[in-house]
Amino acid sequence: MEATRDESLQTRSANAGRGWRRCGAFFRIAVFAFVLLCLASPETWRVGMDFGWRYNEALCVRSGLDPYDVCFGHTTSDRFRSVFDPEPGKLPVNAYTPWEYTWALPLTCLPRKAAHTVFQLLNLAAMLGIAALACRRAKRAGLPSPARLTVAAGACFLGLSLVRVLQVSNYGLLMAFAAFAMAECLNLRREILAGLCWSVVLVKPQLGILMAIPLVFGRHFVALATGAGFCALSALPAAALCGANPASMVWRVLHSGTSSIRAGEAGTPLVPPELVSALSGIAPPAAWLAASAAIGLALCAWLSWRWRGAPDAVARLAPALVVGLLWMPGHFHDRVLLAPVLAWLLAVALSRHSRGALGAWFLFTAEFWVGLALAAVLLPALALFALASGEPTNGRLQGLAVLVGNPALRAAYDWTLLALGLAQIAALATLPRAALLGPHGLQSAPNSPSISSYTEQS
Repeated sequence: MEATRDESLQTRSANAGRGWRRCGAFFRIAVFAFVLLCLASPETWRVGMDFGWRYNEALCVRSGLDPYDVCFGHTTSDRFRSVFDPEPGKLPVNAYTPWEYTWALPLTCLPRKAAHTVFQLLNLAAMLGIAALACRRAKRAGLPSPARLTVAAGACFLGLSLVRVLQVSNYGLLMAFAAFAMAECLNLRREILAGLCWSVVLVKPQLGILMAIPLVFGRHFVALATGAGFCALSALPAAALCGANPASMVWRVLHSGTSSIRAGEAGTPLVPPELVSALSGIAPPAAWLAASAAIGLALCAWLSWRWRGAPDAVARLAPALVVGLLWMPGHFHDRVLLAPVLAWLLAVALSRHSRGALGAWFLFTAEFWVGLALAAVLLPALALFALASGEPTNGRLQGLAVLVGNPALRAAYDWTLLALGLAQIAALATLPRAALLGPHGLQSAPNSPSISSYTEQS
C-alpha cells in the first residue's frame, strides 16, 4: 500500500512539474512575442514626444541657448526660431538636467529621424541587456536553461508601460538597464562602475536620488562620489556652451518641477493629477504632493535600513525603485524601472521555491495582467459594437476614449492603483528571508551587517 501511495505521489509530482514547464514555455513565448510586436510597431520608429524634446534641448545647447530660457520664454523669438521651428501649439523643449544635455549632444550631429533610430536601437540594446543580466542571475542561482529564459521573460514582462516608453521614446529602458547593472556591479564590489551606472539613473533626479539612501546605508561611498562627480563633470560642457552656471541650471530644473506641481500638472501613481485637482479645495496641489514625497522618503528610508544587510544588491535597491515609482512625480511608463525587481523576485521564487517571492512578482505585475485582460475584453466588444452599428474606425476610437475617460471608471482606477501600491509596499516589507539571499547564497554584502544580525534586528 505504501509503495502504491509513493508511486501515486511521484506521478502527481511529475505531472505537476510538466504542467509548470508548459506554463513557463507559454509565458516565455507570449512575452517575447509581445516584445517583438512592440518593436515591429510603426509607432516605435516614429519620433516620439520625449525624444523630440531631448533633441530640441540639445540643439538649443549646441547653439548657445539655455533650454530653460527657451522653455519659459526668456529668450528672443528670432534667435529661438533660428535653431528650429516649433510645431504650432506644442512646447518644443523642457527643462532637464544639464548632464543629460551633454550626453544628448552627439545625437544632434545626425538628422532628427536618424538620431531617433539610433536612440531606439539603444533602447533595444538596453532590453537585451536586461534579459542577459536576468539570465546571468538565474544561472548563478543554479537554474536550468528553460528556467533562465523564464526569468529573462519575467524581467521583460512590462506590459503597457513598455508600449508607452517605446512610443514616446523615453529614457526608461536605459535607466532600468543601468539600475540592474548597478546592482550587479555592487554584488561584484565594483563601486566605480556602480557609480557610473547610478549617474545614468540620475537623468531623472526624482527617481535616481532615492537610490542614494540604500547606498548610504550600505556604505557605498565610492559609488556615491563617482556618480555625483560624473554628473557634475558632465554638466560642465553644456553649461559652457550656454554660458551658464551648472549649479544654477540644476536649480532651474528643480524650479521647473515645482512650477508644474503648483499648477497641478504633476502627480504620482498613488496621487495622480486628477486626484490632486479633486482635492485642491482642501489643500493646494503642492501640499498634497509634498506630503506624498515625505511619505515616500520615510518608507524608502525605513525599508532601506531594514534591508541594509541583504547580500543581494537588487534587494537593497528595491525599496528605492519601488517607492520612487509610487510616491515621486513621474509617469506610467516609468514602471519599466521595475525590471530588476521582477528578475530578482522570479529568480528567488524559482530557485528557492519561495511562494512569497512568487506572490510578490504577481503583485508587481498585477497592473500588466489587468491591462491585458481589459484589452482582451474591451477591444473585441468595441469591434462587435462597430460591426453592429456600422461606425468607422474613428468612431470606435472615440468610443474607446469616452469609455476610458469616464469619471467613475477613472476614479475606480485611481483608488485601485492606490490599494495596489500599498499592497506592493506591504509585500516588499514582508518578504521571507529566502528573498534576501544573494545569488551566491549566504554571503553578506560588503561593508554591511551579516544576514543573521539583519534578521535578528528585524
